[in-house]
Amino acid sequence: MTKDTKEMTRSTSPQLLAQVRHSIDSYIEHIQPTTASTQETVIDLLLEIEQTYANSIDHFIDEDELKAYLERFLSEETSEEQSINAMKKLIETIRKYIIDIEMVSINAMIHSRRLGGNGKAFGVISQNIKEFSNEMKNQYNSAYEHVNQLNKWNETFIEKINGLMNYSNELRSMRLSFFKQLIQEAVQTKNGQPSTDNQAIITEQMSELKNAMDLLESESDADARVQTLNTIAQLLQEAEQKQPLSVPQSAFDEKINKLQVEISQFVDELAIFEQEIAAFREEQAVFEEEMSGVETQFSAIKGKMDYLKRLNVMSRIEISRLDREMQNFGDEIDQISGQVVREVEASDTFINSLKEKLINDLQSFFTQLDYNHEHLRNMKEVSERFLHQLQEKNKSEEDKSSALNEAKDQALQEVENMILHLNTEETVT
Repeated sequence: MTKDTKEMTRSTSPQLLAQVRHSIDSYIEHIQPTTASTQETVIDLLLEIEQTYANSIDHFIDEDELKAYLERFLSEETSEEQSINAMKKLIETIRKYIIDIEMVSINAMIHSRRLGGNGKAFGVISQNIKEFSNEMKNQYNSAYEHVNQLNKWNETFIEKINGLMNYSNELRSMRLSFFKQLIQEAVQTKNGQPSTDNQAIITEQMSELKNAMDLLESESDADARVQTLNTIAQLLQEAEQKQPLSVPQSAFDEKINKLQVEISQFVDELAIFEQEIAAFREEQAVFEEEMSGVETQFSAIKGKMDYLKRLNVMSRIEISRLDREMQNFGDEIDQISGQVVREVEASDTFINSLKEKLINDLQSFFTQLDYNHEHLRNMKEVSERFLHQLQEKNKSEEDKSSALNEAKDQALQEVENMILHLNTEETVT
């Protein structure tokens, strides 16, 4: 090899040395301890989750208070109580009176026929009362059917309420306590980790590499440089086993991953719960529809009470000309009809009042349920943000690990290039 060639080979050593220095500096930069700061970010979010959950539970309206708004729906007391069950019993009572009127009217019609012409007029009136009673009975049957639907609705409603309350209770007493325990365990695990040991490992790696590079740059002997470069290559290869970023899952990561799975399931459950609440709200519309059906029938019945009163007056006029037995029929019809009129007027007031109170009760219940729902949404939002943060963290860790490996491979390549160059230079010399 010529002298010029030897000089060219030697002249490339500073350039190769600079490339090795650059690649080692790049690798050292990549092994700076970023794991601790990442964990601190996760810890901050964990504490935020714990605080959000705790605040939500503290402001939750408990199950007993929610159910208090629905006492009229849950009541199974007597007809004196203002409840759906009381309304049903009221309708049953009035319908019984109407059936009694119908039966007395039929008996009066039969007896009037025995009287021949003398009982004809009263027979016509009795026929009208019977037809009126039959019409009233049909309307009460319709109202009664609406009440039956309300009872069925109420059974379904109570079943759904119990389901919501049970989930709410589980959420308050079990699920969130479990989350709190997991969060505290994760925080304690992180606080208990020998982070200083990790820092010591990283510091040691950087110190050894820097010292080796300083030694390499101070050496002029090719053999010594090759030996130092081999040491640097060995340090790089050993770093893969020592690097905290590359070790198997830490206890902290295991806790976080477990919490991630649980919170992911929790978010899914909250989404289903939100759908159930939305569907539950539709129950209010069904109730109002059936309740309006009862109200409509009672309004129609009340409007016909004047006609029943007129029939009673007419029957009293007719029976005054007839025998004592017919007068007894008239007295009975008049007595029962009067009872029906009083019951209908009272029931109309009762039903209007009950409807207003039940609708207000429902509205108050759903208002409070929405209040709880808002806190659930907050919990769901912070949970989703936590899951997103963890996904970003995992992606970041993967990117860091990939960049670290690339930096290490690049540094090894530069070291091997310089070793090859120095060996070649020594052969030339």
